[in-house]
Amino acid sequence: MVDVAQKLIDHCRHHFNCKLFCHTSKVNPRRPQLSNDDYIPGYYLSEVHRYTSLLAVAVGILLFLLTSFSDPGTVNAENVTHYISAYPYDNMIFVEKECSTCKILKPARSKHCSICHRCVARFDHHCGWMNNCIGERNTRYFLAFLFWHFLLCIYGTVAIGLILAGQVKELKVIYILTVYYGMENSFRSLTPHVVQLSMAFCMLGNELVKLKFILL
Repeated sequence: MVDVAQKLIDHCRHHFNCKLFCHTSKVNPRRPQLSNDDYIPGYYLSEVHRYTSLLAVAVGILLFLLTSFSDPGTVNAENVTHYISAYPYDNMIFVEKECSTCKILKPARSKHCSICHRCVARFDHHCGWMNNCIGERNTRYFLAFLFWHFLLCIYGTVAIGLILAGQVKELKVIYILTVYYGMENSFRSLTPHVVQLSMAFCMLGNELVKLKFILL
C-alpha cells in the first residue's frame, strides 16, 4: 500500500508540475501562481461558475450595505405614537414606561441601544459586524444576508467537491488503482486509497506554496 501511495504521489507531482509550468510560462516564469482559472472550467464545472462567484459576492455586499446603512426603526418623538399603536402593551411582559435617555414612551418590544444612542422598534440586537442595530426595518435584510451566506457555503462546498472529483478524474486515479494496480472497483476497496491520495494532494499543495515563496 505504501508503494502504491508513493507511485500515486509521483504521478500527481508530475501532473501538477506540468500544470504549474504551463501556467507560469504564460504569466510570469519567475512567479508561479495558481488561481481559479486552473480549475474552472473543469471536468464537472462549466465556465459559467467564474461569473456566478462574482455575482454571489456582489449580492452579499449589497445585502451587507442594506443591513448596515438602513434605518433599523428608530423611535423618536415624531413616530412614537405610530409604534405604540403598532406594538401595543400586553401589561405582562411589556408595560408602559418611559425611556430614561430619550425621554419618550417605549413601545412594546423596543429597546434603547447604548451603542447607537437611540430607541429601536422591535429591537433584536446590536450587530458589531454590521455596525448597526437589527430592528423592525432591517431585519429582513439581515436574515437575507445570513441565508445568502448559508447558500454560499453550500455552493462552495459542492463546487470544491466537484473540483476535487474532476482532478481525480483528470489524473485517472480510479483507472490507475483498478487497471494498473488491479484493485477491485468498489467503494470499500477504493476509499482508503482515494483518501491517501487526498493526503498526497495536501502534501503537494504545501510543496507548491513553498516553491512559490522560494521563487518570488
